[in-house]
Amino acid sequence: MRLRLLLLGAALVALAAVLMPALAQDETDSEAHGVCDVLFVDALDTAQTVCGTLEAGQVCVASDAIELEGATATAGELIDIRDITAARTISNDEARGLLLLKAPNEGDSAVRMTLYGEAELTNLVQPLPNPLPTLTVTNAAGYDVNVRSGPGRNFNVIGVFDETSEVIADGRDSAGEWVRIQLSDGAAWVHQSLIAADGDIQALAVIDSPYTLPMQQIALRTGEGVVCGADASGLLLEQEGEAQSVVNINGVELRFNDATLLVQSGEDNILKVQVVAGTAEVVALDVAQTAETGQSVQVALAEDGLTAIAAPQVDARYSFATIGSAPLELVADESLACIAGLGYGDGAVTVYNGPGVDYGVKFDMTLDVHYPIIGYALDDDNQLWLSLDTGRGQSWVPQNDVRTVGVCGNLVAIDPPP
Repeated sequence: MRLRLLLLGAALVALAAVLMPALAQDETDSEAHGVCDVLFVDALDTAQTVCGTLEAGQVCVASDAIELEGATATAGELIDIRDITAARTISNDEARGLLLLKAPNEGDSAVRMTLYGEAELTNLVQPLPNPLPTLTVTNAAGYDVNVRSGPGRNFNVIGVFDETSEVIADGRDSAGEWVRIQLSDGAAWVHQSLIAADGDIQALAVIDSPYTLPMQQIALRTGEGVVCGADASGLLLEQEGEAQSVVNINGVELRFNDATLLVQSGEDNILKVQVVAGTAEVVALDVAQTAETGQSVQVALAEDGLTAIAAPQVDARYSFATIGSAPLELVADESLACIAGLGYGDGAVTVYNGPGVDYGVKFDMTLDVHYPIIGYALDDDNQLWLSLDTGRGQSWVPQNDVRTVGVCGNLVAIDPPP
């Protein structure tokens, strides 16, 4: 995890040396944290410099600790997302892998994917002709027709094909009974008996899966290692655009708008979706569960790691150590909070009623919780304290006692309680 300085303004520049938001708790952790910075800082700099203007359909290689199938590239290069079938990032004592992809999704949306640590993803979407053959179709039913999310009446109704509308059709099911059309808010399916086309429907490409865009359906495997007291690997997903994004990972469907998610799937064959910001719907075995910021959803998978065998389960919260090494500084969402918590192996930290031990003890902060940081203040000895949003009123911790992650550069000084 890259160290971030809290920007305290010109009056506090002299304190910069102490504004290290993720200090380790003992010598071993301190050494590990130093290694983290050395190995990851160049990749993060490359990502921020080269990948900042990443366009939909592009992949940005931020580190040489990467293996690609279907293409070759070195750090700082951009390649076409359609050229790769799989990607693996490497994390060891000598390297930290980092790869960014911007996958086009439904309508005008795109999903920015950041693969880091020891992780591997494989594109499971079958390639379609590019460009797709198209036809112009009109509503032949004489009334507004329901359209569905997939080719069949068992799929949900997601809108209507207006009686007077004329749209583009760009696909069909294998039987030619259902046709995919492009409405203003994305793709939908309509029965062929309800439309009239300006050509042969059988000439359209066969689309048997609802996932047709590159990286819209993937297999993911993340490592079990720990770096800087936190999980070393994962896949960050960030949604861009107005339309809802839909991604299938290991047989589990994720639906989200304006959200940032961290997804992990290790040897325990459990898919874990942490909602870092926003809201997400997780669907498996026809059961949908909604999770909000700070919550996690887990789905048990079969031995193949690609098939859900249980409905999604929502956890009220996830530990800071789950996200503590995630490169959240690459997330474009400036509203993303700066978060404080503890890493694996850290002891409990005392939370006080104000910025100083004289304010009195409020409670002990443990590994299983994390809190947004509201701001900071100095105590009488000019030591930095952080104000936490714990939902329990004034809650302060010494900055040196906790780790932080997220957008921490916009914190402001606040007045301590009397």
